[in-house]
Amino acid sequence: MSKVSNASGDRTAPLSTHHTFCRICEASCGLRVEVRDNRVTRIRPDDEHPITKGYACVKGIRFDEVQHAPDRVIRPLKRSGDELGPTTWDTAIVEIGQRLRAIIDEHGPQSVGFYIGNPCGFSTTMPIFLNGLAGAIGTKKVFSVGSLDCNNKFRVSQEMYGSPFTLTFPDIKNTKFLMMIGANPAVSHTSVMQLPHPITELKAIEARGGKVVFLNPRRIETAKAVGEHHFIRPGTDVFFLLSFLRELLEIGAVDHDKVGRHMAGLEDIAAMVYPWTPDKTAEVTRVPAQTLRALARQYAQADSASLFCSTGVNQGGFGTLAFWILEVINAVSGNLDRKGGSVVSRGAIDMPRLAKRGGLFRRGRKSRFGNLPVVADTLPATTLADEILTPGEGQQLKALFVAAGNPILSAPNPGGRLTEAFKKLDLLVSLDLFRSETAEISHFVLPGPTFLERPDLQMAFQLMSGTQPRRYMQYTDPVLTMPDTVRDEWWVFSEIARAAGLPFYGSRIVEALFDLNRRAAKRPAIHERFGLNHKRLIGLFTLLGSGMTPSRLAKRYPHGRMLKPNRPGWFLKRGLLTEDGRVELAPVDLTKHLLDRLHDHRSTPDNRRIGLQNEAQRHDADAVLLERVEPVAFDPGALVDPEHHRDRRTVDVGVQQSDTRSSRGESDGEVDRHGGLAHTPLARGDGDRVVDTG
Repeated sequence: MSKVSNASGDRTAPLSTHHTFCRICEASCGLRVEVRDNRVTRIRPDDEHPITKGYACVKGIRFDEVQHAPDRVIRPLKRSGDELGPTTWDTAIVEIGQRLRAIIDEHGPQSVGFYIGNPCGFSTTMPIFLNGLAGAIGTKKVFSVGSLDCNNKFRVSQEMYGSPFTLTFPDIKNTKFLMMIGANPAVSHTSVMQLPHPITELKAIEARGGKVVFLNPRRIETAKAVGEHHFIRPGTDVFFLLSFLRELLEIGAVDHDKVGRHMAGLEDIAAMVYPWTPDKTAEVTRVPAQTLRALARQYAQADSASLFCSTGVNQGGFGTLAFWILEVINAVSGNLDRKGGSVVSRGAIDMPRLAKRGGLFRRGRKSRFGNLPVVADTLPATTLADEILTPGEGQQLKALFVAAGNPILSAPNPGGRLTEAFKKLDLLVSLDLFRSETAEISHFVLPGPTFLERPDLQMAFQLMSGTQPRRYMQYTDPVLTMPDTVRDEWWVFSEIARAAGLPFYGSRIVEALFDLNRRAAKRPAIHERFGLNHKRLIGLFTLLGSGMTPSRLAKRYPHGRMLKPNRPGWFLKRGLLTEDGRVELAPVDLTKHLLDRLHDHRSTPDNRRIGLQNEAQRHDADAVLLERVEPVAFDPGALVDPEHHRDRRTVDVGVQQSDTRSSRGESDGEVDRHGGLAHTPLARGDGDRVVDTG
């Protein structure tokens, strides 16, 4: 039973029930929220949701503790000396606008940057309006949390398929062989794929005669419930995959017809992987050569198969290279765009094609430091400190807006260098629900609505890029009315631009429309009918994706509407956006990078201490939120039976789990309130300690 808030409220007020969905992770679980007097009294899983069907984890059903947390920021804060104190919106907007304009006038637009935190990906409209302010300023200095956990996938997809948001995922419902590397879906629900009911879904593969395999440095919770587990040394996944690909080539497990019609570069790939025999890489990965060969044959002999990796690989030293080789394996084996293989879904709109036509996500741009590629039009967060501390004519960051993020903890901060860099900024503005470590050193902290206080579609990125094994669309109206002292993000960003004398999106026409909207807001009846709001903007997506307005969609399908199912076989014929319309198996940049880094296997990790980050370990806005939730014990029974949601103690593991075991035996781990992480001995028992891979 979810905890009832002990805050005051009118207990005689009528109780209402709202159907909505969680926006903490990509599972987007359906929720049933009971409300009295604008306060949540209980949150339960939605038994009628077409995808999650009564499944939800502790993160979602205890969100009331976040929603009504006493330390939530509900009014603007302004720094005065060493202290943050309440201020008015008028004061905050005017002073931010004045400082921003002075910085731009003195140092130029590239002296202003933005950091986009993880929760932005779970809001349909916030990224749109954030880009409106960035466009008004004219800056290209946008940093993303994606560079800390998944940009490797965007980079490889850009190189191989022509768009960073053309993303593959396993056809879970039909596959006969699935290998998950660096993934622990029982805890994290995976990334860049919607997978509620992870244990149920994976058990179904075995029930139909298929095979599930996990490759991970620790005995993960998922593998205790389903599948077989093999240990691998942290950071060596790329060597395993090189040998896996070599073995497939050796046994002739290549679909030459599909490769010939739709792909380019097989010869270059074959020459590149030839030296990486299973016997050679076993010395590095600690995966016996005979085990690798057996797995490769099982993969090749399956009617359909897919390899999938998640954050445990993404965040490693060879994350981009490892994912690239994994994608090549799925492609050349004929499993790309095959039923039961690795598929690409259609989004509610064709975001990759529209973005390309609009000139977005162009290749070739590099970061000022490290000469690193700009991925999906965002810079790597690892360069933030250098961007602030290093002089450069018109390029040194002097101002930063942090949207729903906490880079002081989530981005590299060795010796507090990033903290000190942030303190040197002339303007640091945090938009957040709580006083995170980043907010504490900001000049201004601006509150925003929770996901229960805004209209929305289920994870916009997932919906638009098409990473849904089962395609559906769900719209929700706000469940709660946000506090009077909180403002919508569209208002915040547009008002800052106005205060700085900058036309929103850099367009006088757009600014004129926003000015009309401001005037209409003074007359609620007119604004309700004709004004700009979240719901009206979301309506563009619902009309394109489902042919319905948000209101009609919510009324007829309150639990979500199923869309046309995925039909593998379309992507290679009509979905590729590369210049020649073929899958690029051996992109020049990636091939050169691999040859440079892996020329000698002695450059691979040795017995140094190696740390891996869990997919759930996001010291970002969501982690700050979930610090407000008391930990609960992990119950394996809840991984199997969704009926366990009737007892809160046995809801499927979510944020915190206290049961981690090493390969040498079973021992309790230390609960980490930030993400359900525990420290366990390295698989080979050499005394190193690692953090659970996502």
